[in-house]
Amino acid sequence: LPEAITNIGAGAFANCTSLTQINLPDPITYIGSYAFYGCTSLTQIKLPEAISTIGEAAFYNCSSLTQIKLPETITTIGQDAFRNCTSLTQIKLPEAITNIEYAALQSCSSLTQIKLPETITDIRVNALGDISRILIDTEDPENFSRIRNLVPANKRDRVVSLKMANIINNIQ
Repeated sequence: LPEAITNIGAGAFANCTSLTQINLPDPITYIGSYAFYGCTSLTQIKLPEAISTIGEAAFYNCSSLTQIKLPETITTIGQDAFRNCTSLTQIKLPEAITNIEYAALQSCSSLTQIKLPETITDIRVNALGDISRILIDTEDPENFSRIRNLVPANKRDRVVSLKMANIINNIQ
């Protein structure tokens, strides 16, 4: 793609079923709704560092996508953004992320765990889909409770702390 592009518009590559990979140029700051919807052969994508939002259903039904590294500038993952990415095994949420919208990771059946950073402030219903382990990376018990309470009630039994063990002094 040309370096002059700053946005990927809504539906720009929707249903391009032969697209296997794409490198987006650095000036891109926004990926629009349904931009890569139904790109069933897409296995990898390099996202530029300037992106702050992934639009609604941007990668919905990209069933061959195996992993994605989100730039540190991402603050919001839109509704249904990665829904039905059934081959997705790994996604690293950046420290800047604050919002994961409704069903963003719904039906990502190969994604077994996710680490939530301390910056998260809003997790919508079904945003975390069927992920079996939800890791919270904090040493602060109050912050752990705040983030755990953001996780929908029916998924709270899946929450695990990464650092809380470091502050536990006594177990009786």
